[in-house]
Amino acid sequence: MGTASARSLGLALRKLRIGTGDERSPQWTLEEAAASIRAHKSTVSRIERGLVAASPKDVEALLRFYGVEDQGLAESILGLAKAGRRQNWWADYRDIIHPQFRQYLGLEAGAASLHSWQPNIIPGLLQTAGYARALVTAFQRGKNPEEATRLVEARMERQAILQGTDAPILQAIVGEAVLHRVIGSRQVMHDQLTRLAEAADQPNVQVQVIPYSAGSYIPEVGGFQVLRFADSEAGEVVCVEILGRTLYLDDRAEVELYRDAWEDVLGKAAPHQESLELIRAAAEEMK
Repeated sequence: MGTASARSLGLALRKLRIGTGDERSPQWTLEEAAASIRAHKSTVSRIERGLVAASPKDVEALLRFYGVEDQGLAESILGLAKAGRRQNWWADYRDIIHPQFRQYLGLEAGAASLHSWQPNIIPGLLQTAGYARALVTAFQRGKNPEEATRLVEARMERQAILQGTDAPILQAIVGEAVLHRVIGSRQVMHDQLTRLAEAADQPNVQVQVIPYSAGSYIPEVGGFQVLRFADSEAGEVVCVEILGRTLYLDDRAEVELYRDAWEDVLGKAAPHQESLELIRAAAEEMK
């Protein structure tokens, strides 16, 4: 599963190939489209499903093959191809970031809003380098010091998506236990909780805490993220973290289940100011 731009690009190219017909009687077959860019039909299929990024050169060739004369439409579709390539900032870390997580990063980079529930740790987009290093050391056993350092650098670089005029909205909810679990050291936790409180001052970031007093809620196991995209056709994607891998769900019924779970978590979370007070109090305790 690729970036939102790749998914939108794939939808646009598929519509052009099918034309006014449907999948049973397309205007051009996958084989014909693939021949126009000297590729296998599976490559075009993967492009149309947003699983791989198409190069601007191949997109231009496909547009010519499909006979697209509308300059505005052509520029819009080419823009999606170019945007998809810009979003792959993690290319320099390809050797140490798991392929499944690279898929998540692609989705994250193209999302309009990110809704994160983490019952056990601070979300990666809000972690300090010290906290991130402690987690990498604990959970990435077998990594040498250089690899661990690069993983932390990648996590810090990832946080750049929250900056700028086109930054997504991040709504992060954590369980209160996250504030009191010592990761690394008490100083690391103090710095992390201070950073978490400061992050809530960003106009596009909202941080809330589910207090112990909230009782039970639907998603008692693991964390998950609901990613929403500006392109309505790209829909929503749910990312569920399981030991050793990440599941990506875009089936409507499954997404609705997690949307309901998110609404339950949101309903149990303390309001903004009360959440900040819980975070700041925990930071003081860590001094």
